Order: sequence, then C-alpha cells, then structure tokens
Amino acid sequence: MKNYWGASISLYQAYKGFHQENIVLSTRTKVYSFNNPVTQEMYVMAETYSNRNFPRTCDPGNNAVVYLMDKSYNMIGAYGFVGARGFGFVGKTGQKLPAGDYIIYLVNQAYETKAADLSVMWYFLEQKGTVKSA
Repeated sequence: MKNYWGASISLYQAYKGFHQENIVLSTRTKVYSFNNPVTQEMYVMAETYSNRNFPRTCDPGNNAVVYLMDKSYNMIGAYGFVGARGFGFVGKTGQKLPAGDYIIYLVNQAYETKAADLSVMWYFLEQKGTVKSA
C-alpha cells in the first residue's frame, strides 16, 4: 500500500462491488443511503467530472464536501473536501467497515454561485452494497 496525502489505498485490488452516480448538485445538500452487506473494506470517492472524468476539472472554485456517516448521522472518519484538486475521499482505508446501513452526505458550499458537477463512486471490496438516493 502507498501513502499519499494521508490516504492509504491500493488501486490494484479487485473490488467486486462498484456503484456510480453522476450528479449536478445545484442545491446545498444531497444525501445517499447505502447498505454495506458484509464487514469489508470499502470507500467512496466524489470527484468533479468532464468528458469521461479526464481531465478532472481542477477548478479553484470547486467547494464541495463529502461525509461518511452512520444511519444516525454520526460522522465516520474525516470528511473529504472536493476543492481545486477535484476529488474527495471518505472511508476506512485499510480497515473493514462493519456491515450495516450508512449515509453519504454531500454539501456544495458554493451552491449559490456554482453547481457542483460530481461523480460519486462506491467501491466495495468483497460484495456490492445497495445505494439509494434519499
């Protein structure tokens, strides 16, 4: 595993579950609920998108935040900031997240002046969970 900017992930693992939502967040918040069916490594990435996600829209005006929360809206780990680098990451890197129901809470802090064009991607190592827009 390699360490970059405080995140430790291995992009070469064969993740058996993947889900993606492309959204234009013109309001302040968007909530997704998801089920992690088994105790496993999993993470969520939110990134700006344009033309197949490449190149990322590394715009200094990007100002969105992604949170991973339990079903009672208690934050798990650190938040991911989608800023000028164009992506934000949440999850328990290198650790297993217990089976259960969780929330992804997205906040566009610049919603009054700019919509956030985001791809939100769930990666489940062993078994795909179910994702629902709340």
